[in-house]
Amino acid sequence: MTVDARGGFALCSYWFEDGESCTNLHVTNNIAGGIAYAGFLTYGHDCGDYSGDNFKDNVAHSVEGNKGGMGAYIFPDLTKPAHTSTCYEGSRFTAYKCALQGAFVFQKMKKVIFSNMLMLDNAKGMGTQIEVKGATPKEAEASLDSAEYDEILMEFHDNTFVGDIGIPDCPNTFNKGDYCIFKDKFAIFPSAVANKGKAPHITAASALPPQKIKGDSMWGGRTIWRNTVFKNFKPVHQNGQRSTVFGSSHYQPDYIPMMEFYDTTFEDVEHRALAHFIDPLEAWENIDDCGTFSCTAPKNILYKFRDTKWKGKRPASSAKDFELIHSNDGFAPYAENCKDYANDWNAYFCENDNLGILLFESLDIGRWDRALQPVRLNRQGTEMDNILNAQMDHVWDGFYTGQ
Repeated sequence: MTVDARGGFALCSYWFEDGESCTNLHVTNNIAGGIAYAGFLTYGHDCGDYSGDNFKDNVAHSVEGNKGGMGAYIFPDLTKPAHTSTCYEGSRFTAYKCALQGAFVFQKMKKVIFSNMLMLDNAKGMGTQIEVKGATPKEAEASLDSAEYDEILMEFHDNTFVGDIGIPDCPNTFNKGDYCIFKDKFAIFPSAVANKGKAPHITAASALPPQKIKGDSMWGGRTIWRNTVFKNFKPVHQNGQRSTVFGSSHYQPDYIPMMEFYDTTFEDVEHRALAHFIDPLEAWENIDDCGTFSCTAPKNILYKFRDTKWKGKRPASSAKDFELIHSNDGFAPYAENCKDYANDWNAYFCENDNLGILLFESLDIGRWDRALQPVRLNRQGTEMDNILNAQMDHVWDGFYTGQ
């Protein structure tokens, strides 16, 4: 089934894949409100160059509509080779009360930076996903030296997130028939890398929402957040929905790169508002997706923080340097210097610099044709038993033949 291409300010986005060039774009100080799908779809700029005004100081709010809801989808300019081969940036933007991410992209590139943005009370905060082409089954059989192992950087600099802004999601007259949307919310959308991205305007209903991953995970992703500020996060919104700083995507069954945070400030972030991580979805337990048990990436995440500052209200545990991991019962209880907050966050708070993510892959020439799971990771002298599944089958023709 197809859906219409939608959006508020669509700036050269309809011709994106054709490589058409739009020149003399100057989009400044505009407001996109009550839009379907995305408030703005627009080029980014050269990394570190803030002299231009092709997209500057714009605001989006109240964006929703049929699995849409991005404040801005900021994509690379394909007429500038450096945007995909080296780096491009999206910056100086504000979004509030959007039903998905305040700012997002899912395109092919080597490095993306989102910077100097203000995100207020959006349902999925802000994030990026990157497409990496080249890791076809034939290439993977021929060599391990393929694009799936390239380092891909997703960086976020000098952004501010505000949880409760004092404006309810629903008007006081909701019970009298006014329009209203109820959503649980979190600020940081976890980044990922896959071998299939999305066009700015998605017209296939099965490909929605934009963050839905429909390709195999790649291994070289790195996510770095610098100088991020989180303010005024309460665990429950005025209309009763959950609100946290950190959360999970329901469309990331495979590898989720470690999230690195440097010089982060938490100001008036209440205890239960710090995080809520999901368990692997039961819906993934079927022969066409993950097999007889669910894919396990959501249980094997790592958020690492260095040089953190805390102000005002704060969680029961806080530290300058710390880590968050999922409350994976096969691993988390056996990690040193970690405190159990499974009931509050579905996570553990750790002060353990030795934590990392171990990546390993079969060297079998037919590893794309068949998979071996479960893989059980044990630690000598403990009862640790971390049970891992292989990647989700992202095609339509059955679990075995689709690997």
